[in-house]
Amino acid sequence: FFNKEKLKEKLQEALKTLGVLEG
Repeated sequence: FFNKEKLKEKLQEALKTLGVLEG
């Protein structure tokens, strides 16, 4: 079970990482 705040945090981290990879 994931806490929504943690999930949102992970999602934003993933999006930021994708942004970096996309350059």
